[in-house]
Amino acid sequence: MEKLESQNRDKYIIERLRASDAPVSGELMAGELGLSRVALWKRIEILKAWGYIVASSRRGYMMEHDDGLAAWDMSVPGDIFLHDAIPSTMDEARMQALRGAPSGSIVLASSQSAGRGRSGRTWTSPQGGLYFTLILRPALPVSYAGSLILETAGILLRCLSGNYGIKLRFRWPNDIMNGNDKLGGILLESFGAHDKPDFYLIGVGLNFKSIQVEGRGTASFDKLSLDPPRRAQLAAETTRQMQAWAAKPMLEVGRWKALLPDRRIRISVYLWDGRMISAFPESYSRKGDLDLGGDPFLINFSECAKIVYDGEIL
Repeated sequence: MEKLESQNRDKYIIERLRASDAPVSGELMAGELGLSRVALWKRIEILKAWGYIVASSRRGYMMEHDDGLAAWDMSVPGDIFLHDAIPSTMDEARMQALRGAPSGSIVLASSQSAGRGRSGRTWTSPQGGLYFTLILRPALPVSYAGSLILETAGILLRCLSGNYGIKLRFRWPNDIMNGNDKLGGILLESFGAHDKPDFYLIGVGLNFKSIQVEGRGTASFDKLSLDPPRRAQLAAETTRQMQAWAAKPMLEVGRWKALLPDRRIRISVYLWDGRMISAFPESYSRKGDLDLGGDPFLINFSECAKIVYDGEIL
């Protein structure tokens, strides 16, 4: 009951500050909440730790940057598991999925101490980024896993472009790029039988640093005044759209056309068995495989040991 009461108070504080264009008196807000001014200050310090940048002055409190993470600030089809600092949202999501968390559930963390990328590589996850894993239970066999990565990438890029004016790009097989700099990535894991997995985990990590914003040039993400959706809404919107897609997968190659690598850049793929294929990208298959020029050259992301983009080794 006390935790629920705290959440209600936190929600009230944030919505009160969002609704005001001027500082809100601490004495006034404390009275509205039935708290002491010290207790109000402690609640605001907790909210600041979650990313709600609240300035204080003699005139009161004012929202400076509205980009916090709170369960009551999100709406997803499943459950929400929100953490401060944990080793890995992927590991936590696997545990929750094994306990029965429904499809459309999400695990978020303010930071990770053991975040990972493709092939077990370390992924640095400092405060201020967006780190979440969503749980999906579609009927897709593992051979179609590539379509899950492409669909997730497409949703993320459309949300960031349409709501923020942030133009990022996807670099196959799983990178989110800001120009030539890697901003984040998508990690996919499946559990259960290959023909019908029990569940998939889709991990998203975005380290927001300096990014190109349409019409504004280069800016630091945590200093921008952006309209919703914020990080919480970006994660929730991705989860909602992916859950809707997973319930009835649309395996249409045209959906992922914008995610195709530049056809002028040669890609060399070193496969798990030592073979190497070098060609120019043509398209994606309905399974989400990359077509490098014909049926013999359909490459699943899981087959790649190393990828070289015209001299750039991934």
